Amino acid sequence: MQRSRKALMPLLVLLSAVAFAQPADRYSADQVDFELGISGAVVENSWNQLRLVLRDLPPVEFDLRIDQGSLRSGSIPLVYSASIGSSRGLTVFEDEVFIPAWTSLTWSLRSADRTIASGSLDPRLRDDRPLTLLLSNEPGGWLASLPPTARALEVVAGELPQGAAAYSGVAALIVDGTATAPTLESVVRAATAGAVVILAGPLPPSHRALEQVYGSGSVHRLGAGWIVSTGREGVGPALARYQGFPVQGAATALLSGGEEAEGPHLSRMTIVAAGALYSLAVLLLLRFGGPAGVSAALVVAALTAFAGWLVLRPEQAVLEEERTLVISTGGLGLSVPSLAIRSLPGGEVVVDAQMRLGERVAYEVGEGTTTLTLERWQRQLLLGKPAIANGSLRWSNGKLENQGPTTLRQVLVLGLGPQPPLEPGTVRDAAPSEELASPEAYGDLLELLPAGTAVAHDGSRYLVALPPHPGGSL
Repeated sequence: MQRSRKALMPLLVLLSAVAFAQPADRYSADQVDFELGISGAVVENSWNQLRLVLRDLPPVEFDLRIDQGSLRSGSIPLVYSASIGSSRGLTVFEDEVFIPAWTSLTWSLRSADRTIASGSLDPRLRDDRPLTLLLSNEPGGWLASLPPTARALEVVAGELPQGAAAYSGVAALIVDGTATAPTLESVVRAATAGAVVILAGPLPPSHRALEQVYGSGSVHRLGAGWIVSTGREGVGPALARYQGFPVQGAATALLSGGEEAEGPHLSRMTIVAAGALYSLAVLLLLRFGGPAGVSAALVVAALTAFAGWLVLRPEQAVLEEERTLVISTGGLGLSVPSLAIRSLPGGEVVVDAQMRLGERVAYEVGEGTTTLTLERWQRQLLLGKPAIANGSLRWSNGKLENQGPTTLRQVLVLGLGPQPPLEPGTVRDAAPSEELASPEAYGDLLELLPAGTAVAHDGSRYLVALPPHPGGSL
């Protein structure tokens, strides 16, 4: 009996392998669910959520190929790629991808030996209008309250994005209490990321937890967006009056300067003196050196050029200027990293972060990297994914407060002028100042800020504390 069991063991192992193995030719597109954008609604020139659901697949490579070009410019490819491990059972892959203005958009999912699934988006669906999300069982009743150009989309609570970046293409979120209540975290995330969240009451008891986000006031800022509590008749006026802060534009404006390449600079007197000495040496060699003086003058010229290159050459082949912009209200903020990069020799440059470019050029985005090719001395601006962050510079009962661990410098309040530096833990009244502001550190950012906004920086982080109430009220 024991021998019979041992003889059956290899057969059982073989049967098990056959039962659970999935031959390569049996993989099909039915095992893949692809969704780009909230409920499939893609917003151009915005970060869009990407969601893949895989069932019983081997390790695969996902590619998203976007052509940003035109008939005049030719193809300008943007390629996003990701490696996804084996999905024995169910695997859900999620990320946020920046979608520029495009002419074609295709995707594919490949195993080691074949393409399992692929698809494309219809170019007629291209739309750069931000979304107005309707969390309601009666979405048709709100259409008359929306602006004529609004792009309305009915959603359920479970479809709200989990990443702040995916809200860059959302203008507003309307909650009327007729559908399943969203989580408090979802509402806070939407407003902090820059959306106008409208709680159209009265809300039922199932939505009572949302009262925490507006407290006693009916309108106030939260992060880069707004929380508005109003009746149904107030939804239209609220959408017309309130808009989220232009976060992407502000991050671009912060690095709007710096077009001149950084590097060593010599004073005019130094250059004039060096030129005079060089000219005098060459004249003396040519005058008194005879035929040998000509050769000596050429040697002097070569040595002078080499010495000048040693003195004036940049210390690095790739110059980088990195800043992080934090837009906040009430202690919650949205953080956007930005990077201005200049390659002196040109060629391929790899940035260790997933970023988007500030203009239409070809580049590739991988797992935590961005790869692009620059011409010699070309400058390029890159913006990273927005993310929720703590706003260490904030308004607290009309006073400026630094809740961070570092001293904030070049503090400026629009409408009042420059303020003294803020040490960690400092709470101080903002007072009018007759000193002239020095806005060079903030580029064109100040032009986008409303009155009553406080700005400061600690070297690499640039903090913007928006006034918490309408009209710049503190």
